[in-house]
Amino acid sequence: MRHRYYKISIHLGPIRYVNNSKVYDIEDGKSTILPGLIYSIPTLFLGWWGFRFFRAIKESTEALGINFSGGEDVTKSISETEYDDDTNYVWNNLLRVSTQKISKDDLEVILSLQFEFLEKQTEGVFEEPNFKYLLFATNKLNMSTVDRELVSDIFETLQMYESKN
Repeated sequence: MRHRYYKISIHLGPIRYVNNSKVYDIEDGKSTILPGLIYSIPTLFLGWWGFRFFRAIKESTEALGINFSGGEDVTKSISETEYDDDTNYVWNNLLRVSTQKISKDDLEVILSLQFEFLEKQTEGVFEEPNFKYLLFATNKLNMSTVDRELVSDIFETLQMYESKN
C-alpha cells in the first residue's frame, strides 16, 4: 500500500487557489496517476489565468508535474506514525535482507515477544535461551520466515537502540 497526495492550482484574475488533495491509499499494482487526474484537469483549464501570470504558470506546472509523476509519496511518514519508536528504530536499522523477509507488523509482533521474554527472564537476553524462545514463539504463530539470522539482526539492532538510549 502506498500513500500519495496530489496538487491543484487554480488562478482566475485575483482569485488564487493552490492546495493539496487528501491522502490517497493506493494498492500495489494500481495506477498512481489516475487519482491525480481530478486535480490535473481543473489545473490544466483554470491554472493559468491569474493576475500574477508567472506565478500562476509556475504553480500550475508544479502541480501538473507532481500529479503526472504519481503524486507526492508520503508512505514513509504515514507508516511511521502507526508504530512506536522501538519498532520504527529497529525497522529502519535492519539489514535489507531482513526487511524483505518480514513486514513491519511482523516485526512489531517479534518485539512484543521479546519484551514478553524480558518480563519472564533477566538472564540469557540476546543469548541462546532468547533465540530459542523467539524462534519457538514465532513458529507457533506460523511466522515461517523468521530464522536465526533474522533474530540475530533484530538483536543487534535492539542492542544499538539500548546503547543509544
